[in-house]
Amino acid sequence: MRCRTLGLAASLALVPLSVAAEAVNPNSVVIAFRTQIAQCWAPPAQAANARGLVVVVRVKLKRDGSLAGEPVVVNSGTGMFNVVAKSALAALRRCQPFKLPAAAYEVWKEVELSFVPEKIQ
Repeated sequence: MRCRTLGLAASLALVPLSVAAEAVNPNSVVIAFRTQIAQCWAPPAQAANARGLVVVVRVKLKRDGSLAGEPVVVNSGTGMFNVVAKSALAALRRCQPFKLPAAAYEVWKEVELSFVPEKIQ
């Protein structure tokens, strides 16, 4: 699995779980996710100095870009982690349906997104 970092106000990484569409440029998928999630997710202000905090969310999507089920947080933590996880899940629900390249459906039908609230200097 390859991890691509998406530069947002905070960072976001995209890990395709199924990489069968080799003819598709995965960067177009990364850019599409970055653009849309950046409009929906503002990391909680109190998490800006949470060094090393990463919330990983697995997302399954339908061909129309809507969620195929509830996004699932795949790692765990306490305190600020839970605040960031809740905001990430809410952003994913709010952003759907995602407008992603149809030819790349095999790349984005199931992905893991890493939400990192730490401010990038």
